[in-house]
Formats: sequence, C-alpha cells, structure tokens
Amino acid sequence: MILNDVVSLDNSKSIIPNNKSILNFGLNMKNIKIFTMDSTKFSKEISIIKSGITCNEIEDANLIILSEPSAEILGEVDLAAFLDEYSSLITDNQNADKKFVHIVTNYKWYVLFHEILKEYKIPVYLTNQEFSCLKEYIKDVEFHIVEDFFYVQDLHHYSNDITKNLLIDLTCLQNQENFYSHTINSIFETVEDFDDVTILVPENSYFPNIENEKINVCLESSRVQIENYTYVLVLTNTPYTDMSIKKVLYYAANSKVVFTNYNFKLNNMIPSVILNLSNKLDLVKPLTKADAFDIINENRNTIMYKYSTINLLDKIYRGFFKDSLIAPLEINNTLDHYEDNLYLRKTNNSSSNLSIVEYKYDIEKTLAFPIIFLGEKSVKYKNSLLTLVNQSQSPYIIHHYNNEITKSTTNPKVSVIVPIHNNGKYLKFKCFRSLKTLSKFNEMEIIFVDDGSSDPETLRIIEDILSNNRVVFKRYEDGSGSASRPRNEGVHLASTDLITYLDPDNETIDDGHSVLLTEMLKDDSLDMVVGDIVREDNNKRNAIRYSKKVQRAINTDVIEDTKETLVKTNLTVQSIQGLIVKKNVITDNNIIMVEGAAGQDTLYFQELLLNCSKVKVVDHMIHSYYAYVEGSVTNTVSHKFFEKFYKVEQERIKFLIKEDLIEHYMKIKFNFYFKNWYMTKYEQVLEIDKMEAISYLRDIVKLYNQYRNMIDDEILMFVKS
Repeated sequence: MILNDVVSLDNSKSIIPNNKSILNFGLNMKNIKIFTMDSTKFSKEISIIKSGITCNEIEDANLIILSEPSAEILGEVDLAAFLDEYSSLITDNQNADKKFVHIVTNYKWYVLFHEILKEYKIPVYLTNQEFSCLKEYIKDVEFHIVEDFFYVQDLHHYSNDITKNLLIDLTCLQNQENFYSHTINSIFETVEDFDDVTILVPENSYFPNIENEKINVCLESSRVQIENYTYVLVLTNTPYTDMSIKKVLYYAANSKVVFTNYNFKLNNMIPSVILNLSNKLDLVKPLTKADAFDIINENRNTIMYKYSTINLLDKIYRGFFKDSLIAPLEINNTLDHYEDNLYLRKTNNSSSNLSIVEYKYDIEKTLAFPIIFLGEKSVKYKNSLLTLVNQSQSPYIIHHYNNEITKSTTNPKVSVIVPIHNNGKYLKFKCFRSLKTLSKFNEMEIIFVDDGSSDPETLRIIEDILSNNRVVFKRYEDGSGSASRPRNEGVHLASTDLITYLDPDNETIDDGHSVLLTEMLKDDSLDMVVGDIVREDNNKRNAIRYSKKVQRAINTDVIEDTKETLVKTNLTVQSIQGLIVKKNVITDNNIIMVEGAAGQDTLYFQELLLNCSKVKVVDHMIHSYYAYVEGSVTNTVSHKFFEKFYKVEQERIKFLIKEDLIEHYMKIKFNFYFKNWYMTKYEQVLEIDKMEAISYLRDIVKLYNQYRNMIDDEILMFVKS
C-alpha cells in the first residue's frame, strides 16, 4: 500500500496561480484576537492562517505581535513612521490587559527596536540563526530561541503526481563562480536521469552557457512553476550554516523530494531530506514511485505538522495562556501505537471526525492533511468519501493492512545488522532508504533488532518496513541501554556467512557495502574487508581514511599480520559499520560486544582484527556517521555515561593484557583519550551529578593502577580533586 496514493485531490483546485497560498486552515482556534502592524511579515501571515483571529483595532486584541518591517529597504520617512507606530503601540497600551510579543522576521532592522523591547520587558522570539547574528544585543532582553519555521503564506502546491523533472536551486551559493567550476560536471552527469532540468541562479551571477536541450537556466526573479517539478536539489557551499534551511523547508512543504548538502540541523529536523555527501551528485536520481511518495508525504507532514508559523503561534499562546491554541480534529483510532499532536487527538467517541484502524505509518496525518490545511469540504479516499467536521455521518475507515512478519525469503550473501531504539524516522529515511540504493541490496539480509523501543512512531515505522521480505526482526520488550545486545543477537539471527552493521541514524554511501561484498566474494581467503567512512558534525566533514593509514604503515592493502598492523597504526580502529567480516570469526572466537556499555565498538573492532588471518582494506567510502551535535546547551552528560564506559574499560584492559598490547596502549592512547574524551565530557555534567561521575572516572584510573607511572599527572590530579 502506497500511503500517498490514498489521497486524491483535484490538482486544478490545489495549484493556485501566481504563487498564492493554498492554505485554508480547517480547524477551530481558541478565543483569540491578534493585532499586527501593516508592512510586517506576520500581518499577511495571520490573515492567511485564520481571518477570524485578526483584528483591525488594537482595542479588540488580546495578543499583539510586533515585528520588523518586511522590506529590505525603506525610505527615511517611511522608516520614521514605522518606528513611531511601533513605539506608540507599546507605550499607549501598557495599562491595557494585552500581551505583547516581538517575533524577529528581518533581523537587519532589529537593533532599532531593541531598547524599547528591553524597557518594557517584551519577550522576543527568534531562530538560532537570528540569535547568532544578534547575540550581542539580545542577551539583555527576555528571548526565546525557536526552531526554524515555515511561513504558511508560502504553501503553494499540494500534489501526489510524480514527474522526472528536477529543479536545481543555486541561490544559496556564496562565491558562485568558484563553486560552479567544481559543480558543473556533476550537474551534467546528474541530468541524464531526468526528463527536464531547470537551474535557478542568483541575480547578477555568472553561469556558464550550457548546450544541453534538457537544461534551462533561470534567474531567481523568474517565476518558476514549482508544480512542474517533483525533485529539487538545493546546493550550498556553506553547508554548516543555516543559510539553506528556509529554502529546504519551502520545497519540503510544497510536495517535493529534496536533495541538499549536509546540514546537521536539517538532518535533525527533517530526516526525509536526502543529504548528498559525495563530491559528486551521485544520490540525485529519480526514485521509485513508492519511495518518492513516501518522502514527499513525510516532508509535507513534517513541515506542516511541526514547523509552521501555526506551531510558533501555539507556542506563544501556551506561554501566555497555558493552553493550546488549536481545537484538534478528533479521530477514532484503534492503533496500539499512537501519540496525539497539536492538530489530531485520539478519542473513543464513535461520532469522531475520522476513524483509523490502519497500521501504515503516519496514515492519520496524511488523511487529515487536506482537511486541516486545505479546508477541503470533502476529500475522496479510494472511492470512499470523508466529509469534514460535523458533517460526517459515516467516517471513512481504512481497513487494517495485514503486515505479517516473516523471515527473509531471498537467498542473501551478507547480513546487515541494524540495532534499533526509538529512532524510527532515521531508520526509515536514512538507514533503510540508503540500503535500498545499494546495487547488491538483493543479496542482503537486513536484520532489525529492536532494543525495547517505546516511541509509538518508531514502532509503527518498524511494522511498516517489515512488509519487505528482506527484513528479519526480533524485539526485546525492555531496553538494555546500548547497541551491544541487539548487535550480538543479530549475529545469532544471521542466516548468511558474512556480517556487517549499520546504525539506524547513519547511511551507506557511494554503494559502499556493495563494494565490500564484491571484495569478499572475489577472494574466499579473506576474513574481513574494511573501508573508509565520512564523519559529519555541525562544523565540518571529516573523511576517516583507515585504508590510507594501513597502506602507509605496511605498504600493501592486504593485512596478514594483524597484530603487527595494529601496532604500526598505533592501535587505530575503524567503524564496524565500515566492514564486512566472516561470521565464523565472531562465533568461533566467542567475540561479543560488551552489553550495557558505551564505546564498545573500538574494542570490538580490535578483537575482530586480531582474530582474522587475512584482511583487505579498500580505498572507498562505505558509510556516513552523523555525529551528535557537540557544544549544544542541551547536550548534557550524566554519571550513567561514565558508568557505561567503565563497563567497557573493564573488558578493554583484559584484552590489552591478553594480547600483550597494554604498554603500547598506555604510551600512545590512554592519556590522550582520557583527557580529550572523559575529561571533556565531564565538563558537560550537571553540578548535581558530578560526584557520581568522578567516582567512575576514579574507578577507570584504578583499573590501570599497575601502570600508574605511565599516567599523566594531570589525570591523577583530576581524579584526586
């Protein structure tokens, strides 16, 4: 069942000419009247959301939304008039029972309003990008950092039609000419897979002449009909900034499959946006109809249900009035795994607006979307009719999709073990989607082991994916606290002679696991093949080239003395998701990952390597690793973090002593690792938790007490304090 096929709308009604918003919000809002100043972004926005909540007279308002002028340039007279009106609104209504808020929409003007906002203690709402530009000013007012949001006035297109047309948006580029010279060849290679390609470039920018009948180059000011394109590629040469986020939100909301460079925030906000990590545009290709539908639907639902200005207004309303702004649509939902949200509420009332008994992931959001956001009075769902609130005599029921869980019916060559715990969207749109792009996907057995997920969204996504007959599944009802138990169990479940791993929030790239499998099948004497990986975080892309390090150390790509190589590479390890190993290396040597521990991958890789007779390294990127966003104020660490590492350290020292590597480890690894990992993480521990955290760090040092003379004084003083 293709979820997006369920909904069928008349596109002639849903595509509005001249880029007018198609939003027609279909739900009731609480008793609120909002006043906004003319010539601001929110003046138009509020009227589009719900005409009944706007008011022309400030006396009728109970919420006043202030903002900067929407124009980039204003004449002196117009600016002075705007400032006078802004000030008067605040000073003339201080004694009235009215709530004021300032939403930053054009931060370049903000400094003109800062002093009066500070004087009258008016709360300011702004995104993280705007905060980074204004932090020197904003620190002495009450401010609230909010997620990037989508203006619903920019909702122009709703469609489930799939074309093979691509829009390439280059308007976020800096230093365009240099970037074009590096990108043009990749664009040429990409367009061959599409029927029609339009390249959108900034005003007054240079772009080379292209002699290709498929390609049309347009300036940003051109009125591009976005309904003609299913696929959009947003390219930027500053992927670690927030510059491209609003563009991506726009296309995602408007029924597009979106590709872009890596951006850690987009990866966290919208996992269904496809991140192209290669220097080439390898991933920018038309998808199967089913996959394109899934991504369009997820993009659209994610933006409109979570990241629109309606969500922002609800956040502000809750802050003032301690209640939700929206009266949600009631659904009679018999699903075991379901969570209410701002727009939808589960009820047992048989006369509810919508009945759902389908386990398909996100079906209720998809069915309700035209009612909530497009104001459709009646929407056809597969020859049945669902009518809007208070008109529904017999609400349409989607019947249960029989989703049997079966063992793989294929004849696979390698088992891919995926540990799962409450990360369903990444599992579906990162891990599993990327696996399906592999040229040797048909030779793979995918093993999902769920380590006690409790998140309803994840549980429904798992059920959804299990309709694929390549997936083997096992679930633990309780969580173990780490990926070790599900990985160990995955080895037992594997029906093939070869094992690899992929975490649900990572992706296989550049057909990497196919390359590893090809190498293993070519040479039966190999026990393991190891490749390279890409590590992405919020600052930079780091290629971890294990193959180069090995070849520099031993002058060959084949390792036959694994211990010597481990020593010559200074105990360097690689991600276990970047290798394929024979299953008997694991089972015959009883190699298991330390359960309930953290950082166990390092030890596990070293154990695998030393129990192999012959290993090959390949100079090829296998997977991307999306690192946790370091430096975030929310990235706090508890004592349990160090407790989990203590468990792995207990096993590490046994291994190092057994393999006669302990002195080498103490000389080159211990001090560096302790200071740059444990001590750095300790700084992120809340004060109330530091006593327990330091006790585990002391215990780790005690494990190595026999080698105390090799431990830096700085570490000894640290654990003593």
